[in-house]
Amino acid sequence: MAIGDFTPANIAVGFAISFVVLRLATTRRDERGYFARVWICASFVMYFLRELVLANVKMAYWTLSPLHKLKPAILGVPLEADLTDVEIMVLTSMVTLTPGTLTLDVSADRKTLFVHFMHVEDAEAAVREVKDGFERRLLEVTR
Repeated sequence: MAIGDFTPANIAVGFAISFVVLRLATTRRDERGYFARVWICASFVMYFLRELVLANVKMAYWTLSPLHKLKPAILGVPLEADLTDVEIMVLTSMVTLTPGTLTLDVSADRKTLFVHFMHVEDAEAAVREVKDGFERRLLEVTR
């Protein structure tokens, strides 16, 4: 007996139904439990998609602007001391996937991520954007 095709829409509906049923059936309301994690992961994905769209808009603007207005920079972004290999890999992938930034390297002591920015007005703000945006939200999901 087939319930439906294996499509993204059916998967989403199945997830939503199972989420509601589990929420209603669960009496334990743990703050860091499954239900809180789902919302954290969803907000992480939405944040990344928003940053991706904004970065594409900025890239379009910079592409149409005169080259002499660009201020490229390579900056060192300090990393949390206890990041795992997977967390570093996901962070570097997110930075690289965002137009206008490119991860170049991670220092040998794993304390600094070197990122090329296509345009930097304020170096501290650019570093803070990676640190407080991508890294902090990634750690919320993984820990």
